[in-house]
Amino acid sequence: MSDVVIRSATIDDDRALAELDATAWPIELQVTPPRPATEPFFEGRRDVGDVIVAEAPAGIVGYAHIVRHMGIEANAHVLHLNSLAVSPTARGLGLGDQLVEATIAEARRRGARKLGLRAL
Repeated sequence: MSDVVIRSATIDDDRALAELDATAWPIELQVTPPRPATEPFFEGRRDVGDVIVAEAPAGIVGYAHIVRHMGIEANAHVLHLNSLAVSPTARGLGLGDQLVEATIAEARRRGARKLGLRAL
């Protein structure tokens, strides 16, 4: 999708991200009960500055969430790709690759020397 922009999330993306999160994860891959699309995306679990979005003309079609792996000083150099989601309607177009590349660039920008990933 050449018309997709990869950018940092803003608080105004909250509703679209909550809706994407509710529809993008197959039930068999969810490690916690699914959150309804009506619940805020950023409330409590995610900081807006830790989310990168893929935005198409029709709206947000993907996101990546990057966080510190552990809250201890010895691990300050380690970040973690906590989650990545692409809308079922936008899969197979390379957006996951673009979001991973943007996450790597963000980790480097933050000075991380290691970026972890746990895949389900």
